Amino acid sequence: MIDLQNTSRRIVMIAVNKKPESKKVIQLYLDNMCDKDHDLVYLCHIYKAPSLSTYPLSSLKSIPWQKWEKKLSQRINEINTFMNEYQCMCDVKRVPSLVYITYGKRKKGLLELSKILKASMIFMGKKRGFFSKFFGGLPVGVAHNCRIPITIVV
Repeated sequence: MIDLQNTSRRIVMIAVNKKPESKKVIQLYLDNMCDKDHDLVYLCHIYKAPSLSTYPLSSLKSIPWQKWEKKLSQRINEINTFMNEYQCMCDVKRVPSLVYITYGKRKKGLLELSKILKASMIFMGKKRGFFSKFFGGLPVGVAHNCRIPITIVV
């Protein structure tokens, strides 16, 4: 059991998703930077909920709630699968970890969560896409607005 009252712990947030870059970020942190005795890792995933299409009020009988609910449950099962895998990686190295999953805007969510948790640092992966080279993407946006150290793994 993790003692959350212990103030000597360093709170480390690792932003993850199902892409291979996230596994690389966790592995880099666990192999090179973690302090098993003083770190508490939060594996954070913020996802966008599937959209429910707009329907006129006259067709309330035909709103596809079941389809939307099925999509949402599939996404949650998928998220739980890779989050369990990432938490097992921490357990193997005996690093205490907690999982935080929510939905919403990712940049805003990560910044707010870092304030709530009083995180000491954030680790994130960056995809190597064409547009992310020029516009930066999520990690660069978080780095520009964050007041704590952030490590972006490429």
